[in-house]
Amino acid sequence: DFGRKAENAVAIELVRRRYEPQYHKEGADVDFVIKEGLKLTGINVCWEKKTPAREKENLDEFAKLRKGAQTKLLAGKNEISEWMENKG
Repeated sequence: DFGRKAENAVAIELVRRRYEPQYHKEGADVDFVIKEGLKLTGINVCWEKKTPAREKENLDEFAKLRKGAQTKLLAGKNEISEWMENKG
């Protein structure tokens, strides 16, 4: 399952970057939540380039619950690879 492998690769990279990624399940699933100072960022990872609507909807719900939180959707092999190479 490439989706799980992509999530694992992102998790490993987040830890390598010295984040402590957490899973969020309060109303909506978010693969990873990281904290930079007081700023929260929710990250969803999707292997398919054509992202299911629920991935974006879950991030939007997370942003509503955690006012001021940022979100990032990594969708497709190229976008995931680029994020990992660009360190951000």
